[in-house]
Amino acid sequence: MKKLFFICCISFLALAQETLEVADNNTPQAIQIQTQKNGNFIAGVFLGSQILSLDSDYYMGFIEIENIENTKTTLGLNYAIKFGYDFLIHPKQYIRLYADYSGASLFPNLSSGNTILHNITLNVDYRYNVSDLIGVFIGANGGGILIDTQHLGFQSALSAGINLGMIFNLLPYMELELRLRFMDSTLKEKNVALDTTAQNIGATSQKSEFGDFISTALGINFKF
Repeated sequence: MKKLFFICCISFLALAQETLEVADNNTPQAIQIQTQKNGNFIAGVFLGSQILSLDSDYYMGFIEIENIENTKTTLGLNYAIKFGYDFLIHPKQYIRLYADYSGASLFPNLSSGNTILHNITLNVDYRYNVSDLIGVFIGANGGGILIDTQHLGFQSALSAGINLGMIFNLLPYMELELRLRFMDSTLKEKNVALDTTAQNIGATSQKSEFGDFISTALGINFKF
């Protein structure tokens, strides 16, 4: 999954490079307005899906049982809000700086049970308007992540990751944004109750760790 994500990143970078070389110099009315203002404040709301995995290692006493690793993945509902500023650095090119809160409610099919995810990040993206209608962006995020679980308690850590996506310029004051976000965190392994796999292989202890924080969301941004 991580390899697929980074392939997507490379594809977006290649698309941006190609459009920089071949795009014409025509600028839509909406972009002309932004050029005069040197940028826009942006406020947005998002709704989408969240992927979260739980990796488990099993032990016999103090010795890890080799070649036995159980990774379970679950889906959930993702929601987010953001506020920031798009700085115009060149016709059709922007640097986007914004703060973002995203939350997710995950389906309880992990050993963690009911799981609620909270993530607050600061983000910086590079955006290029491919045409009057479509823009692409890629950037980075960093912040803090909180996970409240039914069976594994409350966990918090630092997070960092990559943003990429597309923007559709609907109106001078409104745009549609489709984004993909991948994050990693400093969450550590935690001793947990034995799951079915641990019981079947005769393990005496189990440690689990959350990973693969991947979200896809569609949102509306308002420019002012």
